[in-house]
Amino acid sequence: GDPLEEWLRRMTTTNGANAEINVQFGEFSLRKQTLGPLPPQIRGAADFAAVFGQSAGEEPMQAVRVSSTEQRDWFHLVGSRADVHVWSADARLPPLAGRRSYPSQLRASERWVKDALDDSGVLHRLPGLELFLVRADYSAAQHALLAGSTAAPTAGSAGGSSGTVPPPPRLFKEIFVLREDRAVHVYDMLEH
Repeated sequence: GDPLEEWLRRMTTTNGANAEINVQFGEFSLRKQTLGPLPPQIRGAADFAAVFGQSAGEEPMQAVRVSSTEQRDWFHLVGSRADVHVWSADARLPPLAGRRSYPSQLRASERWVKDALDDSGVLHRLPGLELFLVRADYSAAQHALLAGSTAAPTAGSAGGSSGTVPPPPRLFKEIFVLREDRAVHVYDMLEH
């Protein structure tokens, strides 16, 4: 047979998992990433508890960071067939620059858009919504698309005696207006 060193190298570096064991330092790594505890903020997340159970977040779980990008961290949970992907919110704004402001830049021939929105009362339920007309002209169109954003509603005052309170995240909306039916559909934009 093979000497122990050759057998160990072959078994730990050429297998499908790309696992390595450094016997000298007593380290285990997977795909050149070292083993460590899964960060506690991930273990304490509600989604994590829903998948792995409430008690799963109480004790450290060993994980290997497979990949890390600007918006996502990917961990492999050692000893299980599960991976955890943690996404951070995208801070980019939807492309609304260069659009016509509603209602100030509405043409007289597009009055049907304002009439439909006023009749629906939807804008009264969305205070602070800054809207833009997506296309250049809706005069002869059968529908209109508006997009805009507003600050997220707060669940009370954000107290605190020191430091600054970050502004609430913005909520992005698309409003689809049908000319003939005077129907108005409001959608939350989660991605663009």
